[in-house]
Amino acid sequence: MLGHYRFLAASGVVLAHASGGTDGMSRAMVSAFFIVSGYLMALTLDKNYSANPLPFYWNRFLRLYPMHTLIALSVFIMAPWFVTARMGSLLADQYCWKFLETLTLTFSYYQIAGPSEGMLVGPAWTLPYELLFYLLAPVIFGLYWRKIPLGIIVFSAIGIGYLIGNNSLSLLLKPFALSYNNPIAIYASFVMFALGGFLYHLRSIVRNESHRRLLENAGLYSLALVIILGSRYVAPDGAAFDARYGIFLAVGAYVSTSLVLLGWSQCETKFSSLTGDLTYPVYLIHWPILHTGLFNQPFMREITSYFGHLFHLGHIISTAALALGASIALSYLALKLEGKFIRPLRATVKRQEK
Repeated sequence: MLGHYRFLAASGVVLAHASGGTDGMSRAMVSAFFIVSGYLMALTLDKNYSANPLPFYWNRFLRLYPMHTLIALSVFIMAPWFVTARMGSLLADQYCWKFLETLTLTFSYYQIAGPSEGMLVGPAWTLPYELLFYLLAPVIFGLYWRKIPLGIIVFSAIGIGYLIGNNSLSLLLKPFALSYNNPIAIYASFVMFALGGFLYHLRSIVRNESHRRLLENAGLYSLALVIILGSRYVAPDGAAFDARYGIFLAVGAYVSTSLVLLGWSQCETKFSSLTGDLTYPVYLIHWPILHTGLFNQPFMREITSYFGHLFHLGHIISTAALALGASIALSYLALKLEGKFIRPLRATVKRQEK
């Protein structure tokens, strides 16, 4: 079920970017990703790397960076379309510098509009957060005092303390509304990551299998509700909706993620594992698909306009569906390439039963 949940969150991001849905909805999906990441890092360190965290760094690097590099290279190859459609008239040296920034994840944030507008792979703004979490995770989740997860407590206290000290505790629910590299967003992400770790330690609080399934389903459906509320169907004016109700989308993401993780049995079906594996490449690949000018081509405009005449919001739904379908197909291909060339390089670890 967790794989389906992660994929649904990625689909929410695709919908937001494809249809002009509210920024609050896509940011809420990012919050869900960070909480899940904290849970999974606590789980994998506890089960696989508690005796030796060094392979953890290597395997996390191979899980995150090669896929990002592959997609960034693909965008660079599509430079003529991308520069014209998304980034304006950058000079060749500026574009090469932008490509280097993307590969090294050192974004300068000098773009025309928002902080991700000029990135070759816009959603990659979250990757420096993930890399920071990976770097700190063995300490955060490995520091105990009398079976008390001291590392998680300290890490979350640092984040909350910073927000209180800057009179911004309320922004914990929507920190990315300010800026993706704002210190408030960084420290708020600490709390999200630590929350995932806390939920891992509470995993045994629900023992009844039927109750677990109930929590998982409640979390999945509530996330779907967050996506619906954040869509243009409910909020044709996304900025106005975020100003009044964006905080509820964030709360919904926190609650739905907590429900799913508390109910998750840590077992996945083959199909659920596949959807979970597709989440990361879909999250990255959909951006260049949407912003290389493909949907401005006459034949694509004819397709989306046709559905727009058939039913209300047909143009939006067809654009999102085509973008998601193309993202899934390319992501599946990317996973095959990763399995053939990258996965054999991963360090082998033996699962530790406790």
